[in-house]
Amino acid sequence: MTWNAEPDVLVQGLLGATEADVATIGASERWIMHTLIVVVRANAPRRVSLKYVQSGDTTGDQHFIFDAVVPAASGDPTTHIVPLGAIGRASGKIRGYADEANVVTISIHGARATSV
Repeated sequence: MTWNAEPDVLVQGLLGATEADVATIGASERWIMHTLIVVVRANAPRRVSLKYVQSGDTTGDQHFIFDAVVPAASGDPTTHIVPLGAIGRASGKIRGYADEANVVTISIHGARATSV
């Protein structure tokens, strides 16, 4: 494995209201996810759920990365930084949703390793 020495944005996107794939880890990659940034653009707190699904697992075998109600401030974007300690293996997926579509943006930062 060769590790990227620079921090990397592994995942970035807008969450929908139903659980869906947010990212797929490359077939020859591993991820160390160390920081989650959640930005809420809503007038009320929103539930945010992110899960890691290993390659070959079913949706019932997921591991939560983050699952919480995130505070919001009357229409102004609210940013939350959450430390993580999660590892993603080759061909795994990150799945997620918010309880209201198109008001929560997430980014997961970390390191990426590739096989040589």
